[in-house]
Amino acid sequence: MTDLNTKVSHGSTDIFRSIPQENVPRLLREASPADLVEGSLLDSIARDAYLCSPTGAVLKFDLRSALEYADFWDFTVFDVMRTEDEHSNCEAMPEHFYLKYNLIRYPFDDLTRDMNEDKQGPLHFLETSGLEFQNSKFALFYDRVGYTISFDAFDFIRRAHNFIGDAEFLPLKQVLFPFCGWSICVKEDYAKEQWLADYRKAFARRGHASTEPSAGRPAIIRRKTKEAYEALFPQGHKGKPWLAVLRLVNQRTGYSASVDTLKRAIRASS
Repeated sequence: MTDLNTKVSHGSTDIFRSIPQENVPRLLREASPADLVEGSLLDSIARDAYLCSPTGAVLKFDLRSALEYADFWDFTVFDVMRTEDEHSNCEAMPEHFYLKYNLIRYPFDDLTRDMNEDKQGPLHFLETSGLEFQNSKFALFYDRVGYTISFDAFDFIRRAHNFIGDAEFLPLKQVLFPFCGWSICVKEDYAKEQWLADYRKAFARRGHASTEPSAGRPAIIRRKTKEAYEALFPQGHKGKPWLAVLRLVNQRTGYSASVDTLKRAIRASS
């Protein structure tokens, strides 16, 4: 997996070239070029993946159901930075997560300012700073050092950030938890003969969806959350606890959105 990801990292900002420059920071907040590449990579091998244990045992692994669970989440490293900045007593993210999950280490407001101040535009700043090769999103069931099964990020987010919209993800964790430490792999002949064609198809599909403001399940959830909040609280929730507001909104939508999804939806409507 690590070898395949390295092969397709260069040119990862191609998707960002298809949108107006002023929208680059907004898209980066939701998914970096590296996130889009990784998503395409995982999509491309979904039917041909295996889990390999440290002792050499091999199991066929259908990635499709796992990716459906993971795509529900839109929590990013920028959300963690913002929460830690706003709440000094919250649990800090472990320092080694920046390496383990290859995360961008740049507060979003500072990043947006510096991108917009680049005379050649935000995309130029993204490419020349090396940030195109780092991730905005957490990997929820694997790490990015050896692509081994790991739930460290999921457990931290769930514990430290009131991320209660996790009901759909817990069944996946129950199934995969016994395989923590096993690596996601593909057969060598598949990697040499078929994978690149599959990757190009997956990248084209995901690239188009990623630049459409209303495409994909997370975007639908944000829109429905925004509509429900505005219907329930047309004048704002006036100090009502966020979790209480979220429960009412989720009851109305039927989704399991998070506090951060709710806050993001409210910011988008203001």
